[in-house]
Amino acid sequence: MLKLLLSCLLLFAPLHPLLAIEKTCSFNQTTQETLALEELEGPKEIQFTKWTLKNTGDKIVKNLFVTVNSSREQRAQTLKNDLQSKDLWECWNKYHLEARESLIYAPLSADYISVPTRQVPSKCKSLREYYLHGKWHLINHIDNVVYVGLDNHSIVGYEEIADDPLLALRTKIMQKNDVHSIEQPHFHFATFDIFPEDFEGEDPEEKVLIHPIQEGYTLYPGESLTFYAEKRMEQTFDIKERFSDSKSFQFLPREYLNHVSNHTDGTIYVHYNKELRPLEIAPNQIQTFVMGVPFQSCLIEAPDSTQGTIVCGANCKSLETFNPGLNEIYLNADSNASLLDFKLDYEIYEFKYPFHIVNPSQTFDYVSPVFELEAMYQFTTPPIIQWQISDKKDFSHLIPNLSQTEEYKSKISLSVTDQSFLNPGQTYYFRVRPLGARWSPIFEFTINKPASVDPSFKILGEGQYEISWTAHPDSDVTYYVFASNHFDFIPSMYSEEIHCLFEERSGVPFCIPIVLQKTKENSIQIGTDYAFYRVVVEKDGQYSTPSSLIRVYDYGLSIPRDVLQTVTDAEGNHHVERVAFPPAYPHLEELMSASSAKLHFHSDYYAYNPHVDANVWNNMVPYFLPENHPVKPKLDRLFRKRVTQNKQTLKKAGFTEPEPKRFSKTIVSKNKKIPGYIFKFFHDEQKDIQDARNCLRRVTGAISVQEALNRYNINHLFVVPKKYIYPLPAHPSPTETSYRKNFVVVENELDIYTGKENNKMWKSPVINPITLTWTFWLLQELGLNDSPYSFNMPITRDGRIAFVDTEHHHKWPVPFEKLWPFLTPEMGSFWKNLCQQHGF
Repeated sequence: MLKLLLSCLLLFAPLHPLLAIEKTCSFNQTTQETLALEELEGPKEIQFTKWTLKNTGDKIVKNLFVTVNSSREQRAQTLKNDLQSKDLWECWNKYHLEARESLIYAPLSADYISVPTRQVPSKCKSLREYYLHGKWHLINHIDNVVYVGLDNHSIVGYEEIADDPLLALRTKIMQKNDVHSIEQPHFHFATFDIFPEDFEGEDPEEKVLIHPIQEGYTLYPGESLTFYAEKRMEQTFDIKERFSDSKSFQFLPREYLNHVSNHTDGTIYVHYNKELRPLEIAPNQIQTFVMGVPFQSCLIEAPDSTQGTIVCGANCKSLETFNPGLNEIYLNADSNASLLDFKLDYEIYEFKYPFHIVNPSQTFDYVSPVFELEAMYQFTTPPIIQWQISDKKDFSHLIPNLSQTEEYKSKISLSVTDQSFLNPGQTYYFRVRPLGARWSPIFEFTINKPASVDPSFKILGEGQYEISWTAHPDSDVTYYVFASNHFDFIPSMYSEEIHCLFEERSGVPFCIPIVLQKTKENSIQIGTDYAFYRVVVEKDGQYSTPSSLIRVYDYGLSIPRDVLQTVTDAEGNHHVERVAFPPAYPHLEELMSASSAKLHFHSDYYAYNPHVDANVWNNMVPYFLPENHPVKPKLDRLFRKRVTQNKQTLKKAGFTEPEPKRFSKTIVSKNKKIPGYIFKFFHDEQKDIQDARNCLRRVTGAISVQEALNRYNINHLFVVPKKYIYPLPAHPSPTETSYRKNFVVVENELDIYTGKENNKMWKSPVINPITLTWTFWLLQELGLNDSPYSFNMPITRDGRIAFVDTEHHHKWPVPFEKLWPFLTPEMGSFWKNLCQQHGF
């Protein structure tokens, strides 16, 4: 491999420079000067060798920090703009995101940033995620990998991966020259702890800190500073000048200390570690330091009367970039009352692109993308090439699967898995190069393939369910529906062969059996055989990006499910095993354990809470949030902390309206981390509240309304949100002076009008004799005595009346007159007559 790489680099390296040039300018008590370089025509480029800044005056220059074509202040503003306009992955690659003791400043960057971070629940790997723009982003710095959502652009966090394993399973996490495989991502995903015992689910205050660079360089008269293209730098120190005030001085490398050269007439002493004796360097000797330990400073001493210079070298992050034409050079020093000479050495080369992309079309119309290369050189040995695809022309946003290294071939194709990261109709950019050489011209392209669908799950009846989605505009498509009881299953088209590995110790199967159903319809009816579904659209052998994961759930429904996880045995060794999901219902645990004897079981999430009366608990159990409901794992993680303690903890946990309502004292709130749901509950510092009774009434009321809507076949006129009870875990407990609450009502959010808009809709044609007649009978039959108000029966945006407050039901009499003020005069008269006809 090394021989192949060297031959490749030699093959594509420029043979001879056309020109070797030295350009100079002087700073005569100024901090900004210009330097003009040649304007280039044709296939030419500038390659910089080094630049040197020397203090030729008689004054000391402090806090020197050379930048080109922008000042430090301008770069700081650019950083702020980037944080507002760019995603975290782009910022990660451009700036430092987290302050660490061993991470020292890049000498030529403007600033670096620090954002809130937290530990990811994981076995075997220490992973962190970072908080920016109101969400967490998991950046696997160990493998230099990010995980992308099914929109194929957004960087996701641990919780998204824990809720949909495909986000990790389709991601290439190996080295760039490794081909994506199914096994490796599965073992990698298994390190994520899907059932964490502890989780810091609260969002931090979004505080982005922009840290200023540490103090710049100091140049005494006669001293110089040199930066080389090889990402290293040297500073020359004049002993006579330095030792005029003191017999020692400090060198502060921004990266690793590389070497110290003694060009004096005496021995010098280098103190770089307080625990070690100082290092002695004889005259005309050089001491090279082994890479690996960053020396953030070193103290240099020399005997009296020592004459000469000392050169200290260090690694650095990058070299400032100069452009053809006019360039502005900024010293960024505190001030400059001296004379400084600047010298730039560079060479001009003529180059030839190693490859051209010669595809006859820039659109892949229902065909797999294949990029045809024309090599501009004759190969004696096929080179190693690197190719990239990005949705940004500057390639600042790269997905791991779309940045790969492989042996040269004239046609580069993408695997089906890699194609899942491409969206139909979106513009993408492709480039390729021999490893370490120049990139080819950029090839712009689009693909036509089926768009993905967004399925919804619906309960039809006992044990009967429907998955449906909006029909694709192209009637020629076929819908592939995949099902499994393995949480980490993968649609079969993403694997060229079935991988069936067996964990040697337990014999647990690694393979993922799935069921495939093909249909031309935009819905299917299902039963209780499988817990997880996913839909992929196909046409002419081209597949859409997979849909999100669909979960099958219902009151009391328990389907055995499992997932690959890393478990720890008694000796502390890690093993990958299939782990059963914890059953939500205690009476089913024994049955599930017997049928899944080979699976490792976690503790029961809905175990009896000893702080609740046993009779009360048993009455609540039938209405508990189903164990496979999509919101349940989010709540399990959220309530690992006692977030219901008070208004402050609720707000920190993401609840948007933690203030109790004035009359009912109920907290009715959304949670910004769990969109699409409304939560109704009480916090632990509220007195004289029977939360179990309140929650049970709300849920049974909603069930009664839904039963009536089904019985009268009027779901097209009315709607009631599905409501469940989530039992709070016994631990952690609230404070001793609190009034423990044990339950939360979870209901799906309806798309309703509110406030003045809703009052206006109650005077629209939606409210007519038919809807008012049915409203009357529903209120009376179900005794909904707190519902005859527009705000408790808002209008949905699809034109239905919603029963959102179902706490008070089967209570008579119903105050029908309360609804009259919200009606038009005509409908008000109709309502009044209707009530009178029936004796109200």
